[in-house]
Formats: sequence, structure tokens, C-alpha cells
Amino acid sequence: MKTTVLSAIALLTACMLHAQSVSITQSNFSNTATATQFGGTLANPNDSNINQNGFFNDADTFQSGQLNEADVDQIGNQNGADMIQVGTGNFASSYQDGHFNDSDIDQIGSDNESELEQLGNRNDADVFQLGNLNNTAVIQLGNQNQSDISQIGSANRSQITQFGKRNRSDVDQIGLLNQVETYQEGNRNVADAFQNGLINNVETNQKGIRNRVDTDQIGDGNQVDTQQLGNKNRHFSYQEGDFNTNAVDQQGNRHLSDVRQVGDFNKNTILQQGNDHIAKVEQLGDNNCVKVFQYATGGPHSVSLSQTGNFNVACIFMN
Repeated sequence: MKTTVLSAIALLTACMLHAQSVSITQSNFSNTATATQFGGTLANPNDSNINQNGFFNDADTFQSGQLNEADVDQIGNQNGADMIQVGTGNFASSYQDGHFNDSDIDQIGSDNESELEQLGNRNDADVFQLGNLNNTAVIQLGNQNQSDISQIGSANRSQITQFGKRNRSDVDQIGLLNQVETYQEGNRNVADAFQNGLINNVETNQKGIRNRVDTDQIGDGNQVDTQQLGNKNRHFSYQEGDFNTNAVDQQGNRHLSDVRQVGDFNKNTILQQGNDHIAKVEQLGDNNCVKVFQYATGGPHSVSLSQTGNFNVACIFMN
């Protein structure tokens, strides 16, 4: 059985303003959809498109302003999608294929964009964007994965890709031109990123089981790159200041790295291979540099290093 319906509130609003576009298509039984739109003009209408195929799916869109677009596609049973857009030229898209998936997009401002794609069961994605020209893309394939993104400011960008089961990503960005890219493959991996400032960047790549990365950056032009391949690896990074860089590569199992840099133009590099290595680094000042390399043979190894001042350099190799 296939039906095409317009909810009463969407139809009423569109008729009153003469400048709205609403399309709702539902197949099978007990699906519900509501589209509410205000503020469009004949030249600059808002647009809502909802397609649902399955049982007990629910979709709600609310748009106020001009040239906003909301697209919902749901296949399966008991999926839910909720979109709120206030402003001009915002775009929200949610595609869900499976059962019990949930997506929530809230965008306030102009020219913000969110695209969510979830394939599997019981996945959840929440996006909040306040400002202009912010962009979020989330792909989750598997079951019980979760992404939470909050971006406040302008031209911030988040890209999350998760494959597997019970992976989690959390992104909070405040400022301008900040960027987070997260790729997680496996089960129960966690990636958390917080950035406050301008042109900060976090890149995280994790493959395995129960790996974790926590990144906090305050300032401008800071960079953290983390790669973890294996199981139960952990990396914690805190950078405060400008143009600090932190690069970490952990291969194997149960490695721990903890980096804290406060100042400007500090650099840290950590490579750990094998199992159970520990590296803890603290740098306070400007233009300091640390390199730590711990390899698979021997060990497990442990390094704890602290530098205070300017232009200090430390290189550690353990085999």
C-alpha cells in the first residue's frame, strides 16, 4: 500500500503563504510526518521532502526563513527524524535504512549544511549548528553508533565516519574555520574533540576495539593528528595557545599517550609499536619540541617528560 499525504499543518501553512514546497510520500502502515514552514516568498521558498517506507516511522521538519531545504528518507521500521532550521539558505538531509535509528538536526543562521546517513539499527546522530556556513557530514554503518556535533560560529566543519558497533564521536567547536575529521572502524571506539578559536584542526583515525581519543584545543592554528590501530589504545591531548602541533601513531594494544602543551609553536611526535607502552609529555612555553619513539621489541616502555621555557628539544628512542 502506498500513499502520498500532506500533513494538515504543512498544507495550511503552504496555502497561506503561497511560497512553500512540501512533498510527503509514505508507504506501508502507521508512519507519521509533519512539515511546518514559515517565511518563504514566491522567489525564495522553503522546501521539505519526506519519504518513508516501512512501519511506525516518524519525521518532523520545521523551517522559518527563506530558501531552506529539509530532506528525509527513511526505510525500515520505527526510525525517527527531526529537523529545525531558522534562517536563510540552510540545508538538512537525513537518510536512514534499518530499524530504530534516530537523527536530529537543528540549524540557526545562514547557509549551514548537515548531511546524515545511517545504515543499520539503533544508530543515533545529533547536530546543532549556530552561525553561518557551518558544515557537518555523518556516515554511520552498523549498529548502536552515536555521533553528537555542536558547532557555534562560522565556517566550521565536521566529518564523522563510523563502521561497526557502539562507536561514539562527540564534537564541540566554537569559533571560525575549525575542522574535525573522525574515522572509526570496529567496536566501542570513542573520539571526543573540543575546539575553541580559529583554524584549529583535529584528525582521528581508529581501527580496532575500545580505542579512545580525547582532544581539547584552545587558541588558533593548532593541530592534532591521531592514528590508533589495535585494541584498547588511549590518547589524551590538551593544547592551549597558538600553532601547536601534536602527532600520535599507536600500533598494537593498550598503549597510553598523554600530551599537554601550553604556549605557542610547540611540537610533539609520538610513535608507539607493540603493546603496553606509555608516553606522557608536558611542554610549557614556546617553540619546544619532543619526539618519542617506542618500538615493538623489548618493553613495555614508559616515558615521562616535561619541558618548561623556550626552544627546548628532546628526542627519545626506546627499542
